[in-house]
Amino acid sequence: MEAIKIVIEPLTPFYTPLQSNTLLQSDTLFGEFCWHYRFLYGREKLENLINNYDTEPVMVFSNGFPEGYLPFPVIPFRNLPVAEKKDIGIYKILKKFKKQPFIEKKLWRELIESGKEITAEILFENFTRKSNEKEALPSYRKAKQMHVTIDRRFGSHLEGHLFDKEYLFFNKGSKIEIYCKFNSKRITLEEVEQTFHFMGLNGFGGEKTTGKGKFEIVSIDESDLPETANPNGFISLSTGMVKEGEIEDYYARFFTKFPKHGPEVCPEGINIFKNPVILTKEGSVFKCKERKEVYGRIYKISQNDSYIHCAKILPLFVRLQ
Repeated sequence: MEAIKIVIEPLTPFYTPLQSNTLLQSDTLFGEFCWHYRFLYGREKLENLINNYDTEPVMVFSNGFPEGYLPFPVIPFRNLPVAEKKDIGIYKILKKFKKQPFIEKKLWRELIESGKEITAEILFENFTRKSNEKEALPSYRKAKQMHVTIDRRFGSHLEGHLFDKEYLFFNKGSKIEIYCKFNSKRITLEEVEQTFHFMGLNGFGGEKTTGKGKFEIVSIDESDLPETANPNGFISLSTGMVKEGEIEDYYARFFTKFPKHGPEVCPEGINIFKNPVILTKEGSVFKCKERKEVYGRIYKISQNDSYIHCAKILPLFVRLQ
């Protein structure tokens, strides 16, 4: 499989429920990609693309991350940092450390090239050393907007009926990085680029009809993920779920997702709600039995058995203790 990095620049706010700190979730990316691919190339080509997807995945996406960052790994301390009772500074740093959603990609490269095993203690040591440095301003923020309830009988607003929705706003010029592995024998790079271009024009996620989720492609290049030569585990870059037998041990964060169909299937009489599914968040850490291109599975949680929900995982291979 070929590995690429897709960099996009948001043009409008996004409306996607954030069950984690990631900007775009890989399973939602996969669904959006498939529907836009079908519109461009037809139903038959899409069916050929996802045929035997569980055993021979054509493409697997990572979540979307701020430019230059990767998800912070879920690694527990084996030896918790100890400090004197009067020294509350270490506890403040530790509390801040545990809330970190991302880690700089260049730091990962330094750690991997050093040949050290990745531990929470090493990550904390690096974090403590950089704690006095000026923090970079976040490239995005969550904010709520008020809306008025519409009276469908008369096409006007209902007096006193207000509600709010939370949107993701981006600073001008901020970028999102998405990693992808794809089988070039079954889908071309041009098809991937054209589909992403169409997704950007049409919008990603919820409220596309009101202009949300629009973006443009900045670049598509070879993947620049740092990897160790002798891994014994990986950090998940995707929202997904590993298969039984793929791993030996794990440190993961689980959550329940309540996915919905896009508006494309509603005319076929399908319930907009799929069955809920348990997934792992990006940054979950797994000790693997063998090195594979991708991990994970698919779920069939729709009333239509031909629809699949992608829980495949793009790995970042590391050496764990």
